[in-house]
Amino acid sequence: MRLAVFKFYDKKIKVIENHPASMESFEPLKGIALLLVAENANPADYEVFLLDKPVCLNKGTWHQVISLTEEAQVKIAENDEVATEFFELPGEIAPGVIGL
Repeated sequence: MRLAVFKFYDKKIKVIENHPASMESFEPLKGIALLLVAENANPADYEVFLLDKPVCLNKGTWHQVISLTEEAQVKIAENDEVATEFFELPGEIAPGVIGL
């Protein structure tokens, strides 16, 4: 396994990724972030969650992190060697506020 602390600054994303042979964990350390995830069979059918506690993704889960603050830091654990696939979303994804 390898551990890393990633700093996320992106407020918008257009590409998500998966690791077909590796589980991956995300642990929020600093800032506020969203985690976008989708099942392997349909990467365009995604859901977004507040990354407010550690989570572990199954092998092949599409994912990406969006920072809501200037910087979000996330500890990531995954296999030492990781193959990565990328999927370009049909449009750019950015958080927004819905008025009532």
